[in-house]
Amino acid sequence: CGVTASASEAPVSASSEAAQTAGTEIGNTTGASLQINLSIDRETATASLRSAPIIISADLSRADEPVPDGTAVDFAISSGTGTLSGATATVDGIATVRLASTTVGTVVVSATAESVSADISASFLAQPKQAIVKVATVGTLASATPIGGLLASVAYPAGGYAIASGGVSPSGVASGATTTLAANTGTAGQVILALLDVNGIQTGEFATLTFQVADGFLPNIDDFSVTPAASVIAAARNATIPGISVVIQSLKLR
Repeated sequence: CGVTASASEAPVSASSEAAQTAGTEIGNTTGASLQINLSIDRETATASLRSAPIIISADLSRADEPVPDGTAVDFAISSGTGTLSGATATVDGIATVRLASTTVGTVVVSATAESVSADISASFLAQPKQAIVKVATVGTLASATPIGGLLASVAYPAGGYAIASGGVSPSGVASGATTTLAANTGTAGQVILALLDVNGIQTGEFATLTFQVADGFLPNIDDFSVTPAASVIAAARNATIPGISVVIQSLKLR
């Protein structure tokens, strides 16, 4: 695994588990070299005391075998502003530490054992106050078969978001005067959308949902989904239009 003794920052990936890795290896008096591999449970968090801490794990091995339990690991912040807490010795070859920060920016954490060290970084973002979600229909309509109505339910984590009835508005193709968009926001974790247009509309964005974001919560577009039972009806006749789906189109934070 021949990287130098001053390990460089690990590349960032999109995975939510073990999103980054870094390692360094040098010789030691036992005749085998110590290797430190760092992993992180997620690469971003909000700069808030209410945010769940980022978990950093140091996996120590020698000759592909875990080091003995109790091997001391010194975690330290190399750059940036944050706090560390947690174990400083290995169990089954692994020591973990929790990283938190109330300052926006990148924090680099180092782990050192037996003069071997490795670095890993995490980013802390400003706490968003609102999540703006666009909902759309997708698919191909026959030229004479516009959408006259639809019923769809958008699901979201109730612990991270809240939405009032005023947080739903028609947009995109539903912005015309002939379109009526009603919303039921009475159940936490669910928004039911009902659209009617006597003239019919084309596919595309039709609704904007504005959620309030809980302090310490970092939104992700995957937090939102449309239940599979969405119904899309043709204008001027009570018939389902095949091949048209309702989807989450985009997420914007502010």
